[in-house]
Amino acid sequence: MLEYIFFEAGVRDRFAAELDSLPVKFQLSGSNDELLVLVDEDIDDELEETIESFYEQLMREQASAIDALGNPHETIHIVGIQYTAADGTLCQVRLSPELVNRITRCLSNEELQQLVQTIADDVARADQRPLCEQ
Repeated sequence: MLEYIFFEAGVRDRFAAELDSLPVKFQLSGSNDELLVLVDEDIDDELEETIESFYEQLMREQASAIDALGNPHETIHIVGIQYTAADGTLCQVRLSPELVNRITRCLSNEELQQLVQTIADDVARADQRPLCEQ
């Protein structure tokens, strides 16, 4: 499943409404702190790009709205990227929205998640050998 995380129900609901208009299976999940939309991975690349583009648009709108508040202490500024730990537990790396915005100018959300997963896997293996010996 492709996972999209939201921190506001209104933004999540706008995303879900857009998905309703597309030929894709999805479900809502999560808690009050993390609102998730889980999208079936069995979709073509063009449809996935459409979904990613709309998600990124919503994230930019949400970041702009938060920035417009003017007081960074009134809201939480954090983005969670999920990865699976070696024991199968779902975990999150917490990153600043500014960093994620810079990264996603070059990488898709899926590529960013794959990068985080690769780093988590390497940390779990703790291979201390130099790269030239691996």
